[in-house]
Parts: sequence; structure tokens; C-alpha cells
Amino acid sequence: MADESIPSSLRRFLLAQNTMSLATIDDAGRPHAANVYFAPDNELNLYFVSDPRSLHSRCMASDPHVAGTVYAPVKMWQQIRGVQFHGACTMIDPGEYAI
Repeated sequence: MADESIPSSLRRFLLAQNTMSLATIDDAGRPHAANVYFAPDNELNLYFVSDPRSLHSRCMASDPHVAGTVYAPVKMWQQIRGVQFHGACTMIDPGEYAI
């Protein structure tokens, strides 16, 4: 069941997108960004699949704090519309969620 406190415009926007930019911090405190495919659930938690050997996956294993953006592709900077977020990222059991 969808969370009714989430604005419908945000829900529609996130459901219409499939890529996000994900920022992590490495063990030396340096930022790292990666683009990943994602899918939201009914509460708009964002799920993505990534190789555990990738730098962003290794960063999240040692520090789960992430930030990111989701935006629709546009041609002019004045047209950019999107969502910025921050939170914690955790690995889930592959059988726990099916897209």
C-alpha cells in the first residue's frame, strides 16, 4: 500500500525515472559518484543492483551514508527538475525483493 503522506507528484516523478546518481564516501573521506538503475517501492525506498566489487558498493559497506539525485533528461540547464536525497543504504537479501 502506498504511503499517502508522499506527494503524488513526487511518486509520479520517481516512477517515471530509472536512473539516479549515487554519492558515497570512501575510507579516506573522498566523495565518489556513480550512476545506477533504480526502482522505487510503494514507500519510495529506492532499490538498485550493483556489483559488490564496485567502488560505490565497497564505500557503502564501510559507510552506509549516501546522497543522490534523480532527474529527468533535458537539453537545457534551465529545464532541470529532479529530487535530491540523502540517507542510509543497506544491502538486502536477493530473495527479499523482486522487481
